[in-house]
Amino acid sequence: MKQLDCIICSIPFIEYYLPPAAPAVLKGHLESKGFSVKTFDFNISVKERFQKDNLVQASAFFHTNKSEIKFDADMLEKIDALIESWTDKILREDPRFVGISVFSVDSRKACELLLESLQRRKHKSKIFIGGMGLEEEWIDTIRDKIDYYIMGEGELACENLLKGNTGFKGINGKVDQIKDLSDLGPANYDDYDLTHYDTFYKDRKVVQITGSRGCVRDCS
Repeated sequence: MKQLDCIICSIPFIEYYLPPAAPAVLKGHLESKGFSVKTFDFNISVKERFQKDNLVQASAFFHTNKSEIKFDADMLEKIDALIESWTDKILREDPRFVGISVFSVDSRKACELLLESLQRRKHKSKIFIGGMGLEEEWIDTIRDKIDYYIMGEGELACENLLKGNTGFKGINGKVDQIKDLSDLGPANYDDYDLTHYDTFYKDRKVVQITGSRGCVRDCS
């Protein structure tokens, strides 16, 4: 059986009302180029694990600004076990690449802990990170735990990384904005169980669509 090319995972903290778009967007594009990809939403696993067991505090653990909240030993042990379960799930698939979507600064704590867990385990997967939560100073603190990082729109950079074109602009740097979206594959949410997310509309499942590119954090 051919080895899985890539796993792309989302991590906490992101609000629980919609499935994260980035892994689905990347999966759809990479599959359109012939790669095999799975997506894991580890962010929603926090809700699943703690929704009857102090979800507010468990979510706050991953926030950058968690003030003076004290986390008891039992809560920390449960969070550690959850992170180890993420690693188990990834490594069971034995992918060539593992991508971690760092949505914002509130995803950095989870990223650091997942990287530490992966580093403790024996595997041959290459690790890369991307997302709006990346900054050079923070990346420097985790460089020994990753192989690559991508700053900016990830479709073309991920495609070239999986092809082995590691000199492509944006791999271990900032990508150029993608001008033509017509060549990108459509998002694929097949790996998501949409029943886990809070819904905007009664009896309807909701995902996000991309109508344009641009962001208040880095407009052009």
